[in-house]
Amino acid sequence: MRQVIRIVVSLAIAAVALSLAVVLGATGALSAPSKAPLASAAGKPGPRGPAGPPGPSNAYATYKDGPFPIVAQDLSDPRSILAGIFLPSGGSYVIIAKAWLSTPASASADTGVCSLDAFGDTDLTRTTVNNSFRPIALEVVHTFAGPHAVRFDCAANGDGINVNWLKIVAIKVGKLSNVAAP
Repeated sequence: MRQVIRIVVSLAIAAVALSLAVVLGATGALSAPSKAPLASAAGKPGPRGPAGPPGPSNAYATYKDGPFPIVAQDLSDPRSILAGIFLPSGGSYVIIAKAWLSTPASASADTGVCSLDAFGDTDLTRTTVNNSFRPIALEVVHTFAGPHAVRFDCAANGDGINVNWLKIVAIKVGKLSNVAAP
């Protein structure tokens, strides 16, 4: 019986020793000391480097849910300013607009022309709306010398077209490239 007790006690001591070794080994208490040099104290900061180019730093958005009517006029020169967005500082911008054009169920087919104008850089879309909704999307890129407004204009050949869910977003970017596709 004494021999059985000795074996049980020996096994218990071995289990405790093994558990202790695992715990201490996991914390690094039993590992060899590191040969890496100690980090030296931080020195005096050096001179500040030049500022990098600005990244996408500002976004401006506006909306006009509508519906609001497009005035009937000459389609070759849409000048009914329906909305705009003011950009408070100069710089390069990517400007995107989207809307839905609609006509009432009783209206005949009308043609609508809308443009997004950023100081001469303009995108234009033309669509016929006949008892339905037509999505439109416009995009312009432009570099402004200072604060400026961007206009969303429309014209229609009849009095039946409305603009709905207009959104305009302008994102200031650090660098802008706009080249014709080959």
